[in-house]
Amino acid sequence: MLAIFYGWGSSEGLKLTVDRLDRFYYRAFKSHMKTVAASSLVSLLGIVCVYGFTDSDADGMDDVWEQVVVDGSADLDSIEDFLAEGDLDLDGVSNKAEFLAGSHPDDFYSGGNVSWPAESIIHWYRTDLVDFNSENQPDGSSLNAWGDVGSAGLAMNQENIDQAPVIENAVFNGQPGIKFDSNDKLLGSVSDVDILTPQIDGFTLFGVFRPDVIPTAKHGALLTNETSKYASANPSGFRMAVTTYGYFSMWSTESGGNLTLACPNDVVAGEPFQFTVRYEGAEPSDLTELYMDGEIVTSLSGKTIIGNKNAFWMNAIGGKQSQVGAWGELIIINRSLSHSETKLVNDYLSGKLLGEGPLAGDRDNNGIPDWAQVEEFGSRLFHPTDKDGDGIDDAWELALLNGPGGEAYSSITQIGAGSDFDGDGMNDLDEYNLGKIASYADADVSIYVDGDNGNDALDGRSAQAGWPDPATGPLLTIGAATNQAEDGQSILLIGSANAYQQSVIKPAGKHLKLRVYGNAVLKGTSID
Repeated sequence: MLAIFYGWGSSEGLKLTVDRLDRFYYRAFKSHMKTVAASSLVSLLGIVCVYGFTDSDADGMDDVWEQVVVDGSADLDSIEDFLAEGDLDLDGVSNKAEFLAGSHPDDFYSGGNVSWPAESIIHWYRTDLVDFNSENQPDGSSLNAWGDVGSAGLAMNQENIDQAPVIENAVFNGQPGIKFDSNDKLLGSVSDVDILTPQIDGFTLFGVFRPDVIPTAKHGALLTNETSKYASANPSGFRMAVTTYGYFSMWSTESGGNLTLACPNDVVAGEPFQFTVRYEGAEPSDLTELYMDGEIVTSLSGKTIIGNKNAFWMNAIGGKQSQVGAWGELIIINRSLSHSETKLVNDYLSGKLLGEGPLAGDRDNNGIPDWAQVEEFGSRLFHPTDKDGDGIDDAWELALLNGPGGEAYSSITQIGAGSDFDGDGMNDLDEYNLGKIASYADADVSIYVDGDNGNDALDGRSAQAGWPDPATGPLLTIGAATNQAEDGQSILLIGSANAYQQSVIKPAGKHLKLRVYGNAVLKGTSID
């Protein structure tokens, strides 16, 4: 038996309605919501559906979304100051475009122009993933292997204990370092593919290193994938070193020495420096740029670095001593990043390892450093904020306050474990944690269906896709819900701009309740 509440509609199909015409969307981590009033009803092919938001200043952006931005900005006093055509974070994307895209308009790192290049990282050697505090590898112990968490997975190894670097705790802004003396080196095994493929898409290389001494007799070796420049069967690659003049330098090693880049500023013993090489390719118009501490210091065009399949050496170049000092991190991207992407990675490294730059702090005061949020979520403001410390995201609470019924509350501090906004017997903290609809009495609902945002691969236990965990969220079809629901349970059908077109609903002998939130239409449906 399937009990359908609220009755039948017109010939377009089974029309399910509720006496509340407001509809509230909240997507975790997006600070983006929509509230709907009766005036927001529109007609789509003769089907009544609910979609819209409150926009008192008629700028095409939701008032609540704007208020969240205003409350977090020192440059805005009201939503009237927040202009649709403006660009609050100077990322080249207008405020209205960020609203429509779901990105944050006061965060350069969440706009459409830049994102964390996770899929392009071919090599990534991170000291923060070295288990330096375990009994097996305490501070000062030898490091025989440094794992690569990039796509190549090319670990750097050293079987000879006399040539292995050691682990040094709290070298880079509290992060460990990998310390080399003049004899130490690490070797990456020969790969089946080119270590770098600069002939095709270029590459971008980022490193953080602390030199303990400046070499006086020979250059101090940092990194290479070169072979002998006279070996025609194996083209040469590149070398990186700290020179006897105290410069950071990179050069290609094929015959003729096609490319040489050197920082005109001295590196200083005992002080970490950050370097970036951005190589576009070998065409005459292509640039090779050297950044030091996030700023371009020199560039050349039309110069060549030849890729190869040779071993990858850290702190080893033939005939040169290892540079004495400590590595903090090494990232190699298998393409030439845009300048915005390059800035993002540079800011990440300087915030993480040097404690400097725009990602060094915790802008949203959630206890997670901005650099960590950029890597994990793609934005330093992407993680929920909870300034009142009640376990509920502030934007979620603010959306309730500004929606229907919110006039009964004066502050987000009134919403939490001791409140029940919709009066359904479940407190608001539990509603948030379970992904319920806090403005609708759904405490007894077991399965959610959403024709716009659902997915039948989810478990149906939450109204919000991906919350509270990636496998949780609404189903897409009523058929999946009736199959999954157990006898006596309630299914909540969330109003959709699209008609639900389930040909046959089969409760299979189960007594189920089908309830509706918003307006929805079932077309061509029968109940078996």
